[in-house]
Amino acid sequence: YTRAIVSTQMDYEALGSHPRIRVAANGVDPGCAFVGEGRKPNVVAFTGRISYFPNADAAVWFVRQVLPLIQHQRPDTQFWIIGADPPPAVQKLTQQPGVVVTGYVPSITHYLQQATLAVAPMQCGSGIQNKVLEAMACGAPVVATPFALGGLEVCHGEHLLIACHAHEFADLVLQLLHDQRLRRELAGNARRLIDEKYTWEQSVAQLEAAYAQAL
Repeated sequence: YTRAIVSTQMDYEALGSHPRIRVAANGVDPGCAFVGEGRKPNVVAFTGRISYFPNADAAVWFVRQVLPLIQHQRPDTQFWIIGADPPPAVQKLTQQPGVVVTGYVPSITHYLQQATLAVAPMQCGSGIQNKVLEAMACGAPVVATPFALGGLEVCHGEHLLIACHAHEFADLVLQLLHDQRLRRELAGNARRLIDEKYTWEQSVAQLEAAYAQAL
């Protein structure tokens, strides 16, 4: 082959940093509306194609391991699972109070622009999680596990919050639910990072450079 393309620096290094491999990061629409005020209180959103195993696994883990810890302190907290084709294991999660499973929706961003915050509680997976980029673009502050980051150039406490374990994850979600100032700060920093590094225009430029080298 002349050139191969991966979406993250992490994947590039995992494949041996071969000179014929190029990185072209995923991106989001820079026209996505940033919503900073008027969000619903105590709503945590998780988005993606829910039939994809890492997404279904993350939703189940969050509801079973994290949400009870959050609801112990904030019983009215809702967890929205937003995306197409939720498998039966995810559909059954609605048996727990506060859990909403939407199935397919015409606009993921519509929900991200309403939720208090977004989570990416991935327990496995690779590549860049578009759900993180989309939430950052929409103004929803993010709590994520390291599996959800995929080499994104983000800093804990500046662009989002990162947690590895259930209790830590719950503590950070609760911190954001309590602290409007922190939500605003993270959301603003995250959107600036999107505009600087993760628009589709920048992704296309990286692809075009790889194509030009191949030709």
